[in-house]
Amino acid sequence: MPARRWIRWPAQPVQYGWSIFLGVPLRQDRSKSELYLLFHACTALYALVPLAGKSGSVPLFVGCFCIILTMYGGGFATIPAYLADLFGAKYVSAVHGRLLTAWSAAGVFGPVLVNYTRQFQIEHGVPQSEA
Repeated sequence: MPARRWIRWPAQPVQYGWSIFLGVPLRQDRSKSELYLLFHACTALYALVPLAGKSGSVPLFVGCFCIILTMYGGGFATIPAYLADLFGAKYVSAVHGRLLTAWSAAGVFGPVLVNYTRQFQIEHGVPQSEA
């Protein structure tokens, strides 16, 4: 398989999520129940990922991550409309900029924190396969 296909493949679920969830902010009757539904669905999928990995079911594991990536793209599509509802249209750009900055900081420091936690566990006697 060509390298360009491997690079392009992970972005496709995000693009699909962008397209699917883009219609959500256009509706005038959106409610918090939609947000709670997406939150609980994503939480359930994150909880299902380790079980799918331990069971050895590759299609279930990949399917969970594809849906999670779809929700990630959906978040990018819907967040400006929700920010406008919460803070008003005047402040959307400033709040959205801060949100993206916090998101990128979490993307940098999250893996670092996981790495330090794993190293701490290994140093305190937890086997590497379980850390």
